[in-house]
Amino acid sequence: MFRFAQHDRGEDSQAVARWWDFNDRFKNRLRIRALLTLFIATAAVFSVLPLLHYFRGGHLFDYKLWYDTGKQVLAGDEIYFFRSGK
Repeated sequence: MFRFAQHDRGEDSQAVARWWDFNDRFKNRLRIRALLTLFIATAAVFSVLPLLHYFRGGHLFDYKLWYDTGKQVLAGDEIYFFRSGK
């Protein structure tokens, strides 16, 4: 009636082998730190650049458009409409 957590051994052994392969690649602390540093640097750049652009007198790209579109969707309105003559 019920199937408990018993799986085919072939699938389990492949999953375990993949895990150990992944684990061996990132065992080195230097590799983990490098990967973490790269992630943090990328996140910081993508977060800071739009704010710097805005504070220097620029515009916020399409943020207002996306905000207005989100409000339309929440209200149940259509966001795509057909223009006559095109």
